[in-house]
Amino acid sequence: PAISILGCCAPSGITDDRVVDGSAVEWFDLLAREALQGDSNNIFVSASQQPVTHLKITLYPDGGIARLRAYGNVCSDDNSYEVKGTNVISQQNGARAVFANDEHFGCLNNILAEHEPLSMADGWETRRRREPGNDWGIVALSGPATVDEIVVDTKFFKGNYPDTFSISTTCIDETDDDLIIAQSNSWTELVRRKKLEMNQVHVFKKEELLHHNPISHIRIDIFPDGGIARLKMIGEFVDK
Repeated sequence: PAISILGCCAPSGITDDRVVDGSAVEWFDLLAREALQGDSNNIFVSASQQPVTHLKITLYPDGGIARLRAYGNVCSDDNSYEVKGTNVISQQNGARAVFANDEHFGCLNNILAEHEPLSMADGWETRRRREPGNDWGIVALSGPATVDEIVVDTKFFKGNYPDTFSISTTCIDETDDDLIIAQSNSWTELVRRKKLEMNQVHVFKKEELLHHNPISHIRIDIFPDGGIARLKMIGEFVDK
């Protein structure tokens, strides 16, 4: 058997019927026809870096697929720019985890999801530290934004939530993740070290934030370790 995959980027509001019949979209190759091996992972590189909203899969001549995964970065929605009340650190709006020093039980990217946390495994959790220091992670926004409110959710984390946390920020055009990580120790504090409680939604209002300047990246430090279910930063994108 073999497979090919097409992609398209449908404008907002286009119905599925018009995507299927091709009347409102232009399909382009992501994967030319390639042979598949049975009972195995078949990994291919995309032929295009264009944004996509839909994939069209063709099997030759027939057969079965257990899973399809398409890896990449979420593109932000232009309609979210200059709209107050946007979760600017959501995966849905293009935010991505850049680095975490520890992801023993759950990855940092989990806390950027929009849906309600499902369990501890659906959050970011680090191992118990036996040495001095604390755990931390860096998230990149899809573009510069200002923040009016921060939400830290420790749902499901009861004996393993961080005692305290802090957030620092920067606003840079740098795209080299290694440089971003190296510079993060000198970023500007947005939230000075605050106490957290177990299994609770913590809300920090605008007046509790230390500045209201545009940000492009955030560093969250948890002390000394533990788990967070969700992180939300409510504000608006600016100066796209």
